[in-house]
Amino acid sequence: MKREYEGWAGSTDHISQWESRLQSSYASRETIDRIVMDYFVVEGYQDAAEKLVSESGRTSLSEFQTVDKEALAKRKAARMAIQNGQVQEAIDLAKKVEPTV
Repeated sequence: MKREYEGWAGSTDHISQWESRLQSSYASRETIDRIVMDYFVVEGYQDAAEKLVSESGRTSLSEFQTVDKEALAKRKAARMAIQNGQVQEAIDLAKKVEPTV
């Protein structure tokens, strides 16, 4: 199956090699769940993280990884502040989670 990739500067041989490697790759459900959970936690999607916990048959976030629930709540609050145009509040919340920001 040949595909044309817009803006791809590589040869079609490189594309075929990449597609072949991609199709032969395998990631377990556990690995994918952990990657998705990491994204939810870092981006402050607390509700989505909790939903993933319940859908995966676990009982708490700590079964996935070490999660600072307070930091997760602050990340969520910072994201909500940004979405509501409260930039300074978001900066203050972000600094509470990650002081080097």
